[in-house]
Amino acid sequence: MVKLLQNCKEHDAALACAQASVKRWAKSVEAWLLLLELLIGRGPGAEDALKAFEDALSAISKQESLPVWRRATEFLSSEVPEETIPFLEKALFYPNDVCIWAKEKLLELKCLYHGYNAARKFYKRMLNLKPLSVNFFQRMIDLENSRVQPDADNLRSYFEHAVAEFGGSNVDVWMKYILFELKHPEGKPEQAGVLYHRAVKTLDDDLTNHFISAYSLMDTRKL
Repeated sequence: MVKLLQNCKEHDAALACAQASVKRWAKSVEAWLLLLELLIGRGPGAEDALKAFEDALSAISKQESLPVWRRATEFLSSEVPEETIPFLEKALFYPNDVCIWAKEKLLELKCLYHGYNAARKFYKRMLNLKPLSVNFFQRMIDLENSRVQPDADNLRSYFEHAVAEFGGSNVDVWMKYILFELKHPEGKPEQAGVLYHRAVKTLDDDLTNHFISAYSLMDTRKL
């Protein structure tokens, strides 16, 4: 019905219908997203949309809230950037999928709005607030590499944090760490063998052969 009213250019009626839908199906993520899109589409009035996002997050299940967090972040980043970080920090106390996504996004936003040092400070704080993700570490590595003069010691510490957290279950974190030492101008190629043996000892048994094969291919290509 809402879509039909939109197609007929009955915007006020469509909005009223969407508002009625969220009252009737208050826990429906789809109903809230539709209402939010209508409010955003009306143009100026960020406060109304922000309140609607807060109402939506209060009504729906936290376990199903990620699409709303994503849309809210897109909207706020575009319309009221100064509100984005304070709003998104509330997601740090949500279930794992939301929390992990929020940490990755906040890391980017801290750097975008406040610079690398703010992102690094946030990164260090999050190390003690689990859960974390491989992407969280990768994004910090990417932020370091985007600097005019990336710090090799910083990069090495990020790789160490990543293997400490995921070294038993993720082959790629070891491979990227080894490649860093082999290819970075300030890398330590002699550490490749040390990292290889650490990885073999640390990885789960069902991943060890995969790692050994990947390392052998890398070695034969003389990377």
